Amino acid sequence: MQSIDDNLQPVIQALAAKVKPLQGTLREYPEEARILFSQWDSLVLEDNVLYRRYHYPDGTTQYFK
Repeated sequence: MQSIDDNLQPVIQALAAKVKPLQGTLREYPEEARILFSQWDSLVLEDNVLYRRYHYPDGTTQYFK
């Protein structure tokens, strides 16, 4: 479950607060979280579930995963 994954918690908390961590603070997070933070504009939090948006080349949403 995402809610107990220590690697995802920082990302879920940041998205819930709508505050992207500053670039200089990223090294204090787990590698998986850093990778997700680099994809910030594609991340969506719905009902405390983290999704990544995949887009068509024209920018419209293709699907969530």
